[in-house]
Parts: sequence; C-alpha cells; structure tokens
Amino acid sequence: MINKNKKKQRISLLIVSLGKKYGGAEKYTLNLIKSLQKLDYDIHVAVREDGGLVSKIKNCHLVKFNLDKKSIVTSIYKFKRYVDYNNISVIHCNGINAMFLALFLKKNIRKIAVIHGDTMIDHKDMGIIKSKVFPAAEVLFIKKFDKCVVVSESLKKILISRGVDSDRIEVIYNGIELYNYKSYADINNQVLKICNVGNLLKVKGQIFLLKAMDYLKNNYPEIKCECDIYGIGDYYKELYNFITENQLCNVCLKGFDDSVRNKLNNYHIYVQPSFYESFGLSVAEALNAGCYVIGSDIGGIKEILNILDCGETFPIGDYKQIALIIKKLYENRELMANDKLKMREKIQSKFSNIDMIDKLDKIYRGNNYENKG
Repeated sequence: MINKNKKKQRISLLIVSLGKKYGGAEKYTLNLIKSLQKLDYDIHVAVREDGGLVSKIKNCHLVKFNLDKKSIVTSIYKFKRYVDYNNISVIHCNGINAMFLALFLKKNIRKIAVIHGDTMIDHKDMGIIKSKVFPAAEVLFIKKFDKCVVVSESLKKILISRGVDSDRIEVIYNGIELYNYKSYADINNQVLKICNVGNLLKVKGQIFLLKAMDYLKNNYPEIKCECDIYGIGDYYKELYNFITENQLCNVCLKGFDDSVRNKLNNYHIYVQPSFYESFGLSVAEALNAGCYVIGSDIGGIKEILNILDCGETFPIGDYKQIALIIKKLYENRELMANDKLKMREKIQSKFSNIDMIDKLDKIYRGNNYENKG
C-alpha cells in the first residue's frame, strides 16, 4: 500500500478522458482525480468540450478540446503547447482518442494507456471501417506507450489475441470508493426491489430486464417486485414504449441520478443484462451496497462475481432465466442474506479504491517496469 508519510517526487500528471457520454470510464476518472489529489500529484485533466465530464471536474487544472474534423489540427497543437507549458511528466490516456493525441508528444513524457473496453464492440455500430480500423490502430498505439493498463483479465485476453505483447499489459481492476451504509434493504420485505444503473444503450441490454419483468407479471403474478432503472441514453424511447405497451406499472425509468450510490442499499437485487462489459463498475458498487447481483455471463461481470464468489449469471438475453432467478430469490430470501455476508468480507480486499491507486502510482512512476525500447 501507498505510504502517505514517505516523501515522493511530485508528479505533474495529465489525465486525458475524451468520451462524449458520462459512463464507467468517466466515473473512473472522477474517482481517480479525487484519490490522487491526496497524494504527490499536480493534476491536469483534458476533456472534450461537448463531453460528459466538463461540468463535473473540480479543483484541478482543466483544458477542453473540440475534436471535430475541422478542429483536429488545432487541437493537436493546443494539446502539445499545454503539455510543454505545464511541464507534464506523465500522461494517462483513457481510450483511443486520447492515445492518438499523446502520439504527438515528446518521447521523454511517460505515456500510460488505460483501456476500459473492447474498441471493436464500442464502434461496431459506426460502420465497417471504424469497427476494423480502430482495433488495429489501438494495437499500434499501445506499442508506442510505456505501459497499457486494462480493467479486467478478459480485456487483456482480447488485446493479446490482437497482437499486443502480454508484457506490456497490466491488469488493474477498477477500484470503488467503499461506502459504509448504515442499513440495507430488508430481505423479509414482501416486495422485492430491483434496480439497474447505466447509460440506456442497446449494449447494456436493459430491454431484457423489462422482458423479465413482463414474464414475471404474466406467469407468476403472485411475485411482488418493483424495478427502477437509472440512466439516460439513446435507448430511452424503446424502453419507455415497452413499459407502456406492456403496462409494467411496477417499472420506472428514473433518469440520471448523480446520487444513485446513496440509494443502492435500498434495493435487494441489481441486474446487469449487458451484451458486453469489460469490467462492470456498477456491479461492484451494487455489491458494496448489499445487493444480490444477477448479470450476463460475460467478461467483467462474470469475472467480478467469480472472484467474490457471489451473485448469479445467465446467458446473454435470456430474460426467462433472469425472471426465474428473481422468482427463486423471492421464495428463498436467505440466499440473498448469505450472499451479502460473503461479499462484505471480500470486496474491500479485491476492488478497493486504495489498491487501485497504489498500483497506478507504481505505473506512473515506472517502479519495477521497463520503458519501451
């Protein structure tokens, strides 16, 4: 662990996070900033002018970029000048757009690439060119960086299969700020409370949670449950229409809620029905809140639940299985209680924010790692 009393060389760090929406990578960035501000870092953050982070960055140096095609050359020049003027010594790049900007910097700056997802999946709906070119470009970019950090073992395997040297990759799980909840949802409550948190996108699979709720209503009307879905996104209309057409009066689209973590402990079950998750930050947060997690049998979700030996998975899109698991938990409440006890003992040691920052600090400083040749 980091010894805060030991004097270390102060580092001027630039975190580059250029996502448009506010999602897991953006939550990770805010968590990172908050934690590093307590250590020996001068923190600078680069975001896009129309991105989800602009209004949320506080108490650190902020630089904004316009990344449309007409402004890209100007942005590169602005980026280089900012780095030189502020004597940035380490640059942390979240994703391929940030990595592209960093390629134009001096070689003496330590460059760390942090990969939060499979770029092939992230760009699959943007045409064949992007879905093919971006993964190939990512592999080439990584070779120009001092180290590549990924958020799960499953993501590491994907990059290795595409030609990235395994020695360049370090797995550092996303850490969460551990909340000390004063109470948890009463497992003996007649009504089971279910939730999901995330951007309303097709890849997040919330439609399968709605289909599971509809299946329960039509086949097991004796099961009393309520479901809240937190988030905004392009899939809102489709989800809303499904709720309306099927008269799911026990389901509510809650919209974006910045304080949702303060409410997670009021739910019994958290469902993550995604087609793909490289990690699953919301899953870890739900477990911290005492929720029983039901998730797709994929990537980071499966990894988290296997490590903690808790929760339950289902095949992608199998809404009937989601419904049957909810039914089982409704009829056997002790399963949720036992799972919660196991989880509390493990989550602090496996997905602690402190552990994540400790490992990233070593990466930034180059401790025990070789620079690129």
